[in-house]
Amino acid sequence: MTIEHGAEKKELLAMDYLISLPVRYDAGAYMGRFLKGLINKEIWANKCPKCGRISVPPRALCGRCLGTEMGEWLKLGDEGTLESFEVCFYDFIQSNTGQIQKAPWVKATFIMDHGAIMEHYMVPPDPTKHKVGDRYKVVWNESRIGEFHDILHFVKKEE
Repeated sequence: MTIEHGAEKKELLAMDYLISLPVRYDAGAYMGRFLKGLINKEIWANKCPKCGRISVPPRALCGRCLGTEMGEWLKLGDEGTLESFEVCFYDFIQSNTGQIQKAPWVKATFIMDHGAIMEHYMVPPDPTKHKVGDRYKVVWNESRIGEFHDILHFVKKEE
């Protein structure tokens, strides 16, 4: 791959090999509940009792109210309305697999049922196939292990 910096062109080199570092860490009570839910095709969020903000993934404290402990838990379901999207025309390396994500690809923002905002991939990567306001549904990974990528992407819901 070649990049340009001003008048200068540089060739970037890459080596394909997998580095395996077995690590275990505590996801905590909030993220832990979210990740466990993904295994069962459930998307969990929580709601701030002060401002009503719904957070997915869930968090301990509200980012808007600066310290209010998040309260009520909500099971969102796997459908939402397309709020915005952008088609990206450059390749990038997927951090979870090390594989190259070929262009074009689409990153989208959805308003999930209950009002939570969620960003994820959307297919197909053709902007003429998508319209803000349309309904979309999660496509789940068949072998879910409790990570965010258990949600593969969103697709337009069939009417």
